[in-house]
Amino acid sequence: MAESLILSDAWRERLERPLSEKGLALLWDEASPLPGGRGTARLARILDWAFVLKREARGGLSRRFLPDRYARRTPFQREWADANLAAGAGLCPSPAARSYVHFGPFFTVYTLTEEVTGGRSLTDLLDGEAPPPWKAAGEALARLHRLGLVHGDLNAGNVMVGPSGGILFLDFRHSRREGPPPSAPSRRDNLDRLSRSVFKETWRRRLPFPRAFPGLLAEGYAQGWGSREDWLRGWADAPSVPGVLRRALWTRF
Repeated sequence: MAESLILSDAWRERLERPLSEKGLALLWDEASPLPGGRGTARLARILDWAFVLKREARGGLSRRFLPDRYARRTPFQREWADANLAAGAGLCPSPAARSYVHFGPFFTVYTLTEEVTGGRSLTDLLDGEAPPPWKAAGEALARLHRLGLVHGDLNAGNVMVGPSGGILFLDFRHSRREGPPPSAPSRRDNLDRLSRSVFKETWRRRLPFPRAFPGLLAEGYAQGWGSREDWLRGWADAPSVPGVLRRALWTRF
């Protein structure tokens, strides 16, 4: 078993020595499990810093055969580059390190990311006393698009609100580069995906759909983009409860 380690520029000086003595695979065995999910994330501490350590795992039917083994690095290399680009703009938690642990032709992937203490996802905030910061989420999404990044899985659980109110995006595994700027259809698809996710979560929890959500999200997006484009004006009116339901029936969540 051989482990190859990659450190981000932001953390290289601080973590190179401790991680050269103890790789991420060994750190995984010592880390504390985090609640929720599929048991693929743990809380790890190195010196005075806290991190989320994730072991990549497959979903669906393939999980039964190769739950955490992969043969192609390209998707993970792309994700690492995209996460570092977003982190440089303050739009995602800071990636610290990644390692590939090889088992013959296959490998397991570990990713170490700085923990955001006190952060909560939009999903967590749906049934809170105060409404989620939809406008700030829209503004942050526009900034992400201006970087040339289109999020590949923009659901409410992958949008985190930090303790100071800043918006952070999680999970760039299926994201892609486009432009910059990305095309209007690609950007609209991201807004559609988030609106379907919000509808799905409110429906699942038997909560009323937040009717102010589409307008506030579009308003924030226009501010972050620098203008209110024609398609965005129409989009803000479309995701009413019937509109989202109609899309949900014809579009896979």
